[in-house]
Amino acid sequence: MSRCSRESYGKTKKSLLEQLKKEKQKSEEYLKQLKYLQADFENYRKRIEKEIQDLAIRSNEKMVANLLNVIDDLERALEAREAGTTARREVGPGTIRRSTSPDHQA
Repeated sequence: MSRCSRESYGKTKKSLLEQLKKEKQKSEEYLKQLKYLQADFENYRKRIEKEIQDLAIRSNEKMVANLLNVIDDLERALEAREAGTTARREVGPGTIRRSTSPDHQA
């Protein structure tokens, strides 16, 4: 091998090693970014799961409150019937529907 080709080979090798080093640094940076994104996504997923659970709990609480209103109305109707008196307001399917509607205020 001539001296010229050895120098050319040495420069090419040095250039390739520098490029390899730069690409390795880029690769490490991409890996670091990926790990941060994975952690962010996992936190997001957990937060959304908790929000869904909280929403389900609040919905169930609201449904139970509405059912308690219906039970109270039915108990008053039964008491009025047993007492042989007429209740101040009629309790029937319409009343039950109204007391279970989302806009009903007890």
